[in-house]
Amino acid sequence: MKLVSGAVLVQYGFATIVNLWSVIVGAWLVWPSSANVALLSGEIFPNVTTSEIATMVSLMDLGNILTPIPVSYLINMVGRKMVINVSALIFIAASLLVIFSTGMWYIYIARLLVGMGKGIAFTVIPVYLTEIAQLHLRGTMGSLFLTAGSLGTCYGYIIGASLSYEGINIANLVFAVLLLTVGWLLPETPFYLLMKGKDKEAEKSLSIVRYTHRGSATIKAEMEQVAAAIESCKNDKARFIDIASSRSRRRALVIVIATAFTVRLSGISPLMAYGLSILPPTGGGLRPEIYMVIFAVILTVVNYIGAVLSDICGRKILLLYSAIGACIVDFTFALYFTLITTGIDTSASTWLPYVCLLFYGLTWSVGLGVIHPFLASELFPTNVKSYASSISTIILGLSSFGINKMFGEVYRKNGGIEAMFYFFGSCSFLYCIFCIYFMIETKRKTFQEIQVFLKHVSGEDQSDLNK
Repeated sequence: MKLVSGAVLVQYGFATIVNLWSVIVGAWLVWPSSANVALLSGEIFPNVTTSEIATMVSLMDLGNILTPIPVSYLINMVGRKMVINVSALIFIAASLLVIFSTGMWYIYIARLLVGMGKGIAFTVIPVYLTEIAQLHLRGTMGSLFLTAGSLGTCYGYIIGASLSYEGINIANLVFAVLLLTVGWLLPETPFYLLMKGKDKEAEKSLSIVRYTHRGSATIKAEMEQVAAAIESCKNDKARFIDIASSRSRRRALVIVIATAFTVRLSGISPLMAYGLSILPPTGGGLRPEIYMVIFAVILTVVNYIGAVLSDICGRKILLLYSAIGACIVDFTFALYFTLITTGIDTSASTWLPYVCLLFYGLTWSVGLGVIHPFLASELFPTNVKSYASSISTIILGLSSFGINKMFGEVYRKNGGIEAMFYFFGSCSFLYCIFCIYFMIETKRKTFQEIQVFLKHVSGEDQSDLNK
């Protein structure tokens, strides 16, 4: 008796390949944590300032804003697979720029390019994963995208602690070349092929990801389901404005936007980019660099647990638990830094920031860190979900850009870190209220069931009766 079916193994195999993009994004996300030391020491370029470091850190988020909207159109024109593979070239170019850089401007451009690659990945990969996954695997496979990102941060922290500046950049280049090599093994999604009227290719693709022969009853039944979902969208012209064309879609859009904002405004970006500066040099029993590696490992493991729990406990309860945990940690951090600012002796509690860091990893990653990428794909119809996904990615980029720039430029440079954590805690608290009263559950619901429920809670069904 097989414990795992061939279809499940094949789907997870393709998910593993596509999630390599998330790994390289995670590695670049924490690249500044080790690069900052080398850059500020003057061993790479002379006279690098903290302002230049803040700009360098935040430029990845600026690049993240530039690509989602064009990509949301492009993936419906040339396909998901083609866009995913082209993004590998961007990561290769960024690595080459850093390796052969002769000034900070090279690194600025490289970080901007990496951000563009991240914007592509965060827009297209959740769509790709949800379109090849069976219903009972959709939540797990979709959220594994962020789990792979956490694995990338772990990889980034490890190479940062064990390799030289040049070695780190070469390692990232090798990884980007690997992406380009294995990316062509991916099949195009049946959804896209049916949208383009390529029925035979769609049937072949579906038979590959379901690990069964073409023409089988299960393939025919699923082809009919996919075709019905696509047909239901054809009456609505696929325009960007259609993501807010009805009450139910506006509610779905608010859910996506609020969750995307909270993912970043709960404080994860500064903790990852400036963690070594936030932690006291002593008090945890280990070097701060080791704690950052432990933090990344926790994110990786708990992201995977959250991916599994999302299809057991549900999305809403995990998001609520995650926001509550982030709120507690942020306010604890804020109180600790307030005591330091007011001159109160905190030498007996230098262990507290280390505990907060690890507890934050346990709570943020199980909900906020793993569920948000596929919310747009679950809540919106096929013909507009790429646009909704691009909005989510832009929100992530804008909020992260602003927070990282502000944290590095103002508070880290001039003091007042506690104000930032009071802000992070307040955002997390507000999202708890939002989650209780406005979030809907999508666990193991088909697209049609999700749409019916959205229309019901948005009052559309009642409006239709009154017409």
